[in-house]
Amino acid sequence: MAWHKITHPYRRSYSSLKKAAWETNENFCYERIMIDEDYHNRLLLDMIDLCAFDFLIGNLDRHHMMRISAFGLNTGLVYVDNGRSFGRYDFDDLSILAPLTQCCFFRYSTFQRLYQLYRQGLSKLVQQSLQTIEQLQMILVDEHLKALYRRLEILFLHLDNCIQTYSVNQVIVDDGIN
Repeated sequence: MAWHKITHPYRRSYSSLKKAAWETNENFCYERIMIDEDYHNRLLLDMIDLCAFDFLIGNLDRHHMMRISAFGLNTGLVYVDNGRSFGRYDFDDLSILAPLTQCCFFRYSTFQRLYQLYRQGLSKLVQQSLQTIEQLQMILVDEHLKALYRRLEILFLHLDNCIQTYSVNQVIVDDGIN
């Protein structure tokens, strides 16, 4: 199976001397991403979903986005290489949310699902899954589970900031998925 590898526009520079363009330009999304025709399909919203996922799991190391080539360019991303996830539970790196905070778009179906998980208690659900289904019980400690819930609240706060700046109709994109 062939993969289509897309360089993540919000990847880190890892240099103390030279910052990535998105780190120094608050208008990066509108000046670079929104004018790139590759993002005029579902890729923009997929990238923002990915940033939400990465923020929740604390993944600072996203360099690429991947799709299966045979499915075409207008297909969803496959989340691979999450190896640096769930490291520090005591630190929430807000820069992971840069695609959301700079572009201020969010998929309605993603919001619905995350809000449902929030109301049901995401940390509790993950803990129950680890205790009953998974064989990886000892990898996530209670602090990681608390961080999940805290980060979900932070994600909602940033989404609310976008809505306050623009409007619900301009930020939330109805993708027709229930």
